[in-house]
Amino acid sequence: MFFFTAADVIIFLLQFGKSLNEITQIGILSRYCGELSLVVFIPKYRKKVLYGKVREDVREILNTLCKYKNVEIIAGAVCVDHVHLSVAIPPKLSVSDFMGYLKGKSTLMLYDRHPEMQSKWDKAFWARGYYVETIGNITDEAVQKYIKEQAEESRKEDSRSTAL
Repeated sequence: MFFFTAADVIIFLLQFGKSLNEITQIGILSRYCGELSLVVFIPKYRKKVLYGKVREDVREILNTLCKYKNVEIIAGAVCVDHVHLSVAIPPKLSVSDFMGYLKGKSTLMLYDRHPEMQSKWDKAFWARGYYVETIGNITDEAVQKYIKEQAEESRKEDSRSTAL
């Protein structure tokens, strides 16, 4: 069986006039490159700590960890107090296994880069749990709009907090 990236399959099917909603409903995407999911997770106590160098490091760490597991990030935003990821998770990997790996390893990697953060929340950087929605239930435009709006809102909050 061949392994295609989600982008390859989407581009191919969009050329034939299919919408992303139609593509996910017919199951082609999940068969070859995994299920498209929207995932949202937060730092412990929803602390507003994802700004500046930490935000850049979280973005880089999440990209690296997703590449290790062959998970493709379709869209994403690291906001001041939460993270949004639209991802294509390979069929062999469950969402819960992937999220456990992503949150666990990213915590360790983040503490390696920022040891001063480690003692604040008893070794856990991310809060327990996460929100996940398969994108087949919502349109691709809605996902892109939602992530973009959240990123813009986060930038506004970030600029307000740095202006004080």
